Amino acid sequence: MGRCSALAAAIAMVICADGAGRAAPVYTSGSAPALNPGLEMPIQEGTQLNLGKLGVGLAYTGTDPYLDAADVRREGLHARIAVTVYGKRPLYDEPDVREGESVSLGGYRILIEKIFPGAPRGSVIVRVWHDQAAGPRP
Repeated sequence: MGRCSALAAAIAMVICADGAGRAAPVYTSGSAPALNPGLEMPIQEGTQLNLGKLGVGLAYTGTDPYLDAADVRREGLHARIAVTVYGKRPLYDEPDVREGESVSLGGYRILIEKIFPGAPRGSVIVRVWHDQAAGPRP
């Protein structure tokens, strides 16, 4: 198995371990179920994370002024991500987000856990969840 196919298999196991198109519950060592921790992945500026029908790209990291989701002018460390959910009618959004903010699109939720500005390229750590009720997983 090549590196790419091994990574894809590992990602598929994390997102959907029950094999029936549903996110499997994650259990701790005790008997009570824990919350689904999602999938944590790094993305470098100018690249894109692809998980089936979901694409998350990183366009920018830095401190230039920007408009938040409510069109309020902000300053400070943020990232501009490009989120695409592919399908018959692709969904697309390119928000500017700060650490701790999340974006929901097409049944997916993407949390920006950490932003690392850099020259020439910065990076982010994202955590991704797929909403079972929104339809089949990628």
